[in-house]
Amino acid sequence: MLSTWYHLFYAVRLALSIRASKCDVVLVHNFLQFASVIKLFNPSATICLQMHCEWLRQFATAASERRLRKLDLIIGVSDYITEGTRIRFPAIAERCHTVYNGVDTDRFCPSPAVPAQSDGTQHLLFVARLSPEKGVHVLIEAFKILAESRPTLRLDLVGGAYTQAYLYLAPDPDDRTMASLERFYGTRLFEMVRRQLILEGQAYLDDLTTEAAGDDRIVFHGVIPHAETIALYRQAAVMVLPSVWNEPSPLPTYEAAACGLPIVSTRSGGIPEIVEHGCTGILVTRGDAEELALAISRVIDDPALARAMGEAGRQRMLERFTWEASSRRLADLIESVSGAPGSQSNTRKRAAPERSGRQVGVT
Repeated sequence: MLSTWYHLFYAVRLALSIRASKCDVVLVHNFLQFASVIKLFNPSATICLQMHCEWLRQFATAASERRLRKLDLIIGVSDYITEGTRIRFPAIAERCHTVYNGVDTDRFCPSPAVPAQSDGTQHLLFVARLSPEKGVHVLIEAFKILAESRPTLRLDLVGGAYTQAYLYLAPDPDDRTMASLERFYGTRLFEMVRRQLILEGQAYLDDLTTEAAGDDRIVFHGVIPHAETIALYRQAAVMVLPSVWNEPSPLPTYEAAACGLPIVSTRSGGIPEIVEHGCTGILVTRGDAEELALAISRVIDDPALARAMGEAGRQRMLERFTWEASSRRLADLIESVSGAPGSQSNTRKRAAPERSGRQVGVT
């Protein structure tokens, strides 16, 4: 994923297109090798690399550091990502900053209408891809624990079946929780090929439907439009994201909180930066179905607590995590490096033009 040869000809074509467009600022997502090729063909442009994953830390090499030294900004979508990069590459630590994801709080908001009379059904909502690292199997196990004494409980699973490549996750061999996912990827070569390349997402979906055991209270919605997702956020009692891996900065947590929904999730990656434990939701140990079930029951059995967490989550999104706040933060960082004496871009070009006239490219 960080090889120079990874889609090299595409990167070169892209770099030449950017040069022809005379972009002043280029924002590249995740692919360091693309950023370095673009910089090679556009030496006077401000090049920003925004990381939505841990590749820089997980696959750190001397070549990576040489490439990073040529860039102007390295942005993480959470402090978890940013700090990992700073620790691994102390020489470029001052160029590493965090710009959080955001949410459209006008679109993702509590229902403006008066709530309809409830039939007593309590909806647990999961929104994300159906992939092993998201812990959907843990959630189904927790649901079974809860459903024994709650006949009106329902689990809505929203997202497409897609098994994220095991190499992408780059699991730590000492992380026993992540090691528990191996059964979904296969431990022998034939099983790995069959599950990851031939069946792909269908293999994990089959595992989940088997674990659901035909319980019609567990509903697989698949991929649905945003409008329908918002409606599900508004009718749910709690949003559950039981991630087993270290999440960089999952968008559904922003969306659920903006809709005034309490969140139960795991202490993983950047999630504790979004979900404030005990205030906007509850965080539990990764991979622990019993602890997850206990946290969910605490929220759904206490309407006052659920309401307070939902209101606090909504307010937190309005104050810190709107797309407007995210874009202002990014623009300020770009201005700081574009106009800073001695910066990578400023040493080879005249003073930066006004923000409104700047050409920006994103890849």
